[in-house]
Amino acid sequence: MPITLPDCQPGDTFSAYSRPLWAPLVREASEGAAVNLSSISLTLVPNLTGKSPTEAATELRAAGLELGVIREVGPSGTMIVLEQSTLPLTVAPRGTRVNLLVGLP
Repeated sequence: MPITLPDCQPGDTFSAYSRPLWAPLVREASEGAAVNLSSISLTLVPNLTGKSPTEAATELRAAGLELGVIREVGPSGTMIVLEQSTLPLTVAPRGTRVNLLVGLP
């Protein structure tokens, strides 16, 4: 789940702690403690609502994100982004695929 950081811009990077999904959250004291530290490059997800699919793709690339699936609803015509799969102005790992729902304005 993305986290919100108020003072960041698209392209900013942050260090983060993580653990493998298979690692238990708690270990017995006799096993000792182990911490898996890795650096994850995060970026601010732009608000794509109201933009054309081409504009949205350009903004995603500039932020280090990837365009996912584009789903069209309604009749054909000049489409704009109605919704996006990753909430705008949240922080996500670089390379995250953002799906778009597009339709007529």
